[in-house]
Amino acid sequence: MMRSMMTTASTKPSSTATPMQGIPWAVQRPTGCWTCWNRTASSPRARKTAQWLTEEMEVRFGNHPLVGEIRHIGLIHALELVADKKTKAPFPAEKRLGYQFYRKALERGLVLRPLGDVLYFNPPLTITRGELTQAMDILEQVLE
Repeated sequence: MMRSMMTTASTKPSSTATPMQGIPWAVQRPTGCWTCWNRTASSPRARKTAQWLTEEMEVRFGNHPLVGEIRHIGLIHALELVADKKTKAPFPAEKRLGYQFYRKALERGLVLRPLGDVLYFNPPLTITRGELTQAMDILEQVLE
């Protein structure tokens, strides 16, 4: 069935062309993929893991003087680094503090994504609490 849907996708331009026209069915229908994902047993596990990670990050980094805010959506978490926790004043951009912390974490085996002075942590949905604990241990070392 999937093959027939993919082969029937139109690749010809028309007067009602859309940006997705001519792209295979699986790419055009991400909601179908998401529906399949939600039916699996991994989704509730990932939600529980995300909730645990949020609580763990609040405990470990919530009162850290460099962390102005902890953000998250699902398993994706981020720490905003600030010069002053009370006012949430940013560090001067030329310091590139987020990048410096990213490099330190990478040297220890933890991959983060620095966007300015916000460090994003985007673990795989299959990550275990043990692996997350190791990652948080590394992040604590980096922020010291």
